[in-house]
Amino acid sequence: MRQNKIIGITGGIATGKSTAVAYIREKGYLVIDSDLLAREVVSPGSEGLDAIQAFFGADIVVDGQLNRQMLGEIVFQDEAMRHALNDIVHPLVYEAIKERIDSSVEAIIFVDSPLLFEGLGKAKNHGIRYDEVWLIDLDEETQLTRLIARNGLSEMEAENRMNAQWSMEKKRELANVILDNRSSRELLYRQVDAEIKRIEEAACDDE
Repeated sequence: MRQNKIIGITGGIATGKSTAVAYIREKGYLVIDSDLLAREVVSPGSEGLDAIQAFFGADIVVDGQLNRQMLGEIVFQDEAMRHALNDIVHPLVYEAIKERIDSSVEAIIFVDSPLLFEGLGKAKNHGIRYDEVWLIDLDEETQLTRLIARNGLSEMEAENRMNAQWSMEKKRELANVILDNRSSRELLYRQVDAEIKRIEEAACDDE
């Protein structure tokens, strides 16, 4: 029987998920970074990169490296292309996440996954079962403002990137825990602390 407790952490683009994840890491917990794995599975010479090049064309790879800017321009403007990319990359990422979970002896494992809800069903098909999903929440107006400022995007570009993900409203309906990031970083940290304490106390009660 699996002893690990698997906590998925997700959010929307520019909602502050990375801030929460960095804090969890500082507290000494294992965090599996799906974005990092997504880069690894399309590294030079990888199966993922070969599949992307076969689908999107030779120009998508420059000097053996994925041209991320070109790929981003394609997939953020074309939903069919975005789904095609996800169909290539996501299964490889899920397998990598599962391998790391299976090899871990940590009592609590966090999985940082921006598109957790969008790919939840497929993740289950690869044997990933989340005990809880935490959502780093933010109203979409503030999300848009932060994204424009953070990435130097036009309003239309920022909206395209937000629209490429599920709405925050839809994610709120599915999350087990909602961490409000409309205020200060310190308040977000206190919410994280409270949820970790709850999980640890529940684990002690089960022993």
